[in-house]
Amino acid sequence: MASTLYTEMIDRAKSAADMHDGFPSTTTWLYFLNAELRKLWVKIVRGGYPITVNQESITSTGASQYDITEPFAVLSVVEIIGDRYYNVPIKPVWSTHRVTTGQHAKEVYVFPNVATGELSFRFYPTPPAGNVFLVNIIDKPKKIVSGTPSANESNSVQLPFGWEERVVLGMAQRALAAEETVNPAIEREISAIEEQIDTHVHDYIMRQANTVENMNDAPYVYSDYRGWFYL
Repeated sequence: MASTLYTEMIDRAKSAADMHDGFPSTTTWLYFLNAELRKLWVKIVRGGYPITVNQESITSTGASQYDITEPFAVLSVVEIIGDRYYNVPIKPVWSTHRVTTGQHAKEVYVFPNVATGELSFRFYPTPPAGNVFLVNIIDKPKKIVSGTPSANESNSVQLPFGWEERVVLGMAQRALAAEETVNPAIEREISAIEEQIDTHVHDYIMRQANTVENMNDAPYVYSDYRGWFYL
């Protein structure tokens, strides 16, 4: 993905808003930048585009609950038993009455752990020690800072296809709003770039349209592949 320094983002926002008098301050511009970046992140992820996909691993110990650093979103949870992979449905509520026994987890309850600030996972039935779960996640956007960045910070914005322009225009819009000003041209540009993003995300999703395979044809004729969870 293309990388754009925060200084360039601020300069572009100043040009869009036609503001070159030192207002807002760099600190305020960075606040606008991070706020607009989070907003765009939500739009991209909810649209279905897999930006910054990563993976966490959980190895069961026999405990009922496991925590990971809270990501932006959890895409899926997969349990590995031997050479088989089982998709574990993610449930929005804690419901232990549906499942009590089984060789692998039938569901997982995912919730934020307020006490630790992490994301917690409760599997049902409780998996035995040694089972491995792969958690596919989308990372949070890194906070953009002007100084030396830490592990979760950066001096630049990384977005594909020129989408950083949406952040730039949002920054300009916020700066003008601080002066109680509205620029219709910026409003139109925001609508245009959002339409481009929506089109690209839609095209990506349609490219990945689901298909049904003939399980009687190679390479699915082997007994290890039989089962609808391989579709």
